[in-house]
Amino acid sequence: MSQPLLIQNPFTIKSAVGVRIGVDKDPRHNKINQNKLIKSGVLPSGNQILYNETDEKLNYICGKNEEKEYVDLDKMDYFIDADTLNSKRTDGKTPHKDGVPYSFLQINNELDGIEWYRKHYPKLPEELLPIIARYNWGEPITKKSVKNEKKKLKKKEQKYSGLQRKTGSFVIDFN
Repeated sequence: MSQPLLIQNPFTIKSAVGVRIGVDKDPRHNKINQNKLIKSGVLPSGNQILYNETDEKLNYICGKNEEKEYVDLDKMDYFIDADTLNSKRTDGKTPHKDGVPYSFLQINNELDGIEWYRKHYPKLPEELLPIIARYNWGEPITKKSVKNEKKKLKKKEQKYSGLQRKTGSFVIDFN
């Protein structure tokens, strides 16, 4: 693709009256969205493409040559079966029972893992993603780490708690 071009809205150029979009909506006075950022390029078939990143409905292909449908690289992911994974394994952990996608094997930290799960499993609750990512790429969860985490949360709760329990006799005046 070539450099993006700034194409001005053709419906507002050199018009004495202007195009009426609605009541009191003269496009000459509306400075927002008069210009669109469009990339253009030549496809392998020889056709010209005008590509708008902000709205896919505004993509156009100009030319008479036959087009082949292309698949976006983000939608392609090779699947590696369990036998191949287990034959290459050297860490001594339990063998895989199912295969995994190649993009899953490229992840090496929790943040990338959260993004991977968010993209491939959008129906998972947002609160569950860090837990799953930590299980796969973070420090293992042990009894000791759970106890320490519980202690930290309890300390933090006591520190920021605004209510305190006091015993004795008190008089409350609402004046």
